[in-house]
Amino acid sequence: MTDRNPRAMSLRRPVHLRRAPSAGRPLLLAVLVALPPSPAHAHAIDGNTVADGLLDALIAAALLLPALLYLRGRRRGLLRWRDGAQAAGLLLLVGALFGPLEALASQSFAAHMAQHMVLVALAPPLLALARPGPAMLRGLPARLRGVARWPRQRLLRPLTNLSRSVRATAVLHGLTIWLWHVPAAFELALRNDLLHAAEHLTLLASGLLFWRAVRRARGSAQGTALMWLLLTLMHTGLLGALLALSPHPLYPSYALRPDVLADQQLAGLIMWVPMGLVYLAAGQWVALRLLRPHGAAKPLRA
Repeated sequence: MTDRNPRAMSLRRPVHLRRAPSAGRPLLLAVLVALPPSPAHAHAIDGNTVADGLLDALIAAALLLPALLYLRGRRRGLLRWRDGAQAAGLLLLVGALFGPLEALASQSFAAHMAQHMVLVALAPPLLALARPGPAMLRGLPARLRGVARWPRQRLLRPLTNLSRSVRATAVLHGLTIWLWHVPAAFELALRNDLLHAAEHLTLLASGLLFWRAVRRARGSAQGTALMWLLLTLMHTGLLGALLALSPHPLYPSYALRPDVLADQQLAGLIMWVPMGLVYLAAGQWVALRLLRPHGAAKPLRA
């Protein structure tokens, strides 16, 4: 009995470092349940079965691994809304890349645009708010944490520095959106699985960098963040308007649809209105923080 008591006391003492109870596991279970057998690039035109299966497995692993590490490293007392933001962001990515939306994207440009909206304007802000990085690092085995810090400090340092500038990330975010919606680039991505995966990866990565920079903005940088959110709202709205108001089909892969113009108009409206509302809501959030008295708001540190 004397041998057990000190050990029991030592396990109870650092309560603030204990991992979350099993109540946090619905995050992983939800992601696992939401992963259907649908391919993550069903609307790519060319490809072979083996390469497609390997690519699907890599994408699925890239979604499941963060959830596993987050749950393993999550600390008791973490704000519940961060759990909700993390779960919602991952579920949106799973739904966009593996759910019915992915299958519909091979037939409908509007569904494809909805998928892109998830990758740039829905999942990234939720994941930026969740701030899963520290929990994921703690979720690694102790012997691997030092190894993981090396690429984070060396290889990822340019991305970390970039994510501190709202202007730089907003420009990168905008260029990525416009370049992938140029008809020639869009068609190439539809015909090549690897290029299509690169399209999704760059859209998601540019979104994560931009929304992280917006979340981190403090002081006068909040005014800059507000300006670039409004500029992003305007230029994505312009792109949506060009798609919606075009008198002829812009993307040959969808030109065989009997309602091709209506489908393209709906795609443009998705980018123009719902996606614009996300940037508008974020701008209002930043404006409210900017108008608060100095020191009234607790900063959300990265």
